[in-house]
Amino acid sequence: MKKVFVLSMALLLCVMSVFVGCSSKNELENYAKAQQSELDKTPMEGFAVDCSVDGNSLVYTYKYDMEGLELTEDVAKSTLDLLDSSSEAILAAVQAEVSSCESIFIKIADADGKVLAEKEYK
Repeated sequence: MKKVFVLSMALLLCVMSVFVGCSSKNELENYAKAQQSELDKTPMEGFAVDCSVDGNSLVYTYKYDMEGLELTEDVAKSTLDLLDSSSEAILAAVQAEVSSCESIFIKIADADGKVLAEKEYK
């Protein structure tokens, strides 16, 4: 349970700290680029976050490489379950900035990039 709590808090703090606004022709692409720029500036030990666009969806992929942490599918799924209400709030914040955003995906991957769990929020 401690692993799930640590992962969920790291996810929440990271995502909540990077919201920036942007608007232009390709709003969602520009929004994702601005998010990634902020993520790249944010020191994160043991994991990295990539922000990308897939169609009309924003995708956050958390890639974990924490020493001493065996990331399993069960831990990744439990972490996503704990973040449901936060992720819904994140979607609302993104949609307030970028009306064309239909959903967000949160993905949790291991150090090799294998996605262990993902959830879409609409």
